[in-house]
Amino acid sequence: MEGALRYMEEAYCGEYDSLTDYAEQFIDDCYADSLKGLPEFIRYHIDYEGIARDMELGGDVFTLEFEGKVHVFYACI
Repeated sequence: MEGALRYMEEAYCGEYDSLTDYAEQFIDDCYADSLKGLPEFIRYHIDYEGIARDMELGGDVFTLEFEGKVHVFYACI
């Protein structure tokens, strides 16, 4: 049980309205400087929904839905 609690604390990424919202926040946090160099018309066409789907299907994250919110966890820490 202790290991599970530690994992929950260390792997928890937060609560979001959708996994797509998490993916958008993740990209903004990790690649903000790179995105600034792109023209606006390209930035507005980033497929955050596809990125979110790939993150989940690829095993990078997993989610739990509770009371209409998506709780995102890193799949491995």
